[in-house]
Amino acid sequence: MTEQHTPGAGTGALASAPQQPASINPRLGATLHADYEALENDLAQATEMASDYQCQLAGKSNELAHLAQVFERTQAHLKTLEAGIEELRVERHRLANEVVRTIALERKLALVTEDNRQLRATLTALQRHHAAAAEQQALRDQRRDEQIAELALEAQTLAKLLEAARRAGTAASPKAEFKAAPATRHPAVERDTIDINYCDLI
Repeated sequence: MTEQHTPGAGTGALASAPQQPASINPRLGATLHADYEALENDLAQATEMASDYQCQLAGKSNELAHLAQVFERTQAHLKTLEAGIEELRVERHRLANEVVRTIALERKLALVTEDNRQLRATLTALQRHHAAAAEQQALRDQRRDEQIAELALEAQTLAKLLEAARRAGTAASPKAEFKAAPATRHPAVERDTIDINYCDLI
């Protein structure tokens, strides 16, 4: 393109070209024709560039819409993540409380186990003591029964002797009075009675 002309001027020249007389300079028509072709080329390039710009704008619009969708999804994911973090925080507090409760229960279980062990030891000692006391009581009962049997035998013997003495005294002197000896308690019987009362108090 050798010269610059405005589109309006070129179009007006072409529109008025048929009205010019046939004596117009042919070089002027060739110049106008070249300018017209150059304008058409510029218009085509401008149209192509506008089309490219529109495509780019449409792509940018699509990209912007895609970015908006991605941003919305990111916000939704962020909210989900925050909710998950909150749930994890609550779960962490719950687990911490469970750990503290478990430690307290373990300590309480240790104390109860120790108390149970001491009670078992005390019960075993009491059972042994009770068994020994029962054995001693059985021995005392056996000795008492033996002493009672001996005393019963002695009482029968004394009763027989007393009856014989009464008969002999009655035959010798009818008016004689028989004085019975005061009853004396056997020391073994008194000792057994004291032991029995002591065991009853235990």
